[in-house]
Amino acid sequence: MKALLLLVLVSLPVQAFAAADPGEGLHFSASAGLGAASGLAGLKAEVRYSEWAGFVGVGPLTPLAATVGIRYYDYLYAEGFFASVHVTWARPGFFSTSIRHLFIISATLNYRWKGESWFFEVGLGPALAIIRRETRSTEWGLGGKALPLPDFNLGIGFEL
Repeated sequence: MKALLLLVLVSLPVQAFAAADPGEGLHFSASAGLGAASGLAGLKAEVRYSEWAGFVGVGPLTPLAATVGIRYYDYLYAEGFFASVHVTWARPGFFSTSIRHLFIISATLNYRWKGESWFFEVGLGPALAIIRRETRSTEWGLGGKALPLPDFNLGIGFEL
């Protein structure tokens, strides 16, 4: 009887490991898209553990833009609805010589369709854009004009 109990106790961690959900654990994804999460128009890399993910986005085209953010997926497989909160910095130089920096704080509600390893996602939400112009008053300070505006997410990519 003791041997049977010992065998059951020893096999529990193995059974728990074997029964682990494939949606859990670390997952990596890369995508191209439009919206603040992708650096306005660019690329995004994401690291996900279960339902939570952190990401960075880079818009290599003018304006140069960079984004960091977090996401919460409603489902372990990163499929279906998810929420995203992110901050974007852009240097719009080409579009306006008077705008020094553009900061965008966004929160979007999104939906992701997922295949074997590819996905397509869309989303919409509010954003606050803070524009700093090239003036003496904002040269060294944090001043700027805040404008509410909509943000959207449109992306296609793959997940490992």
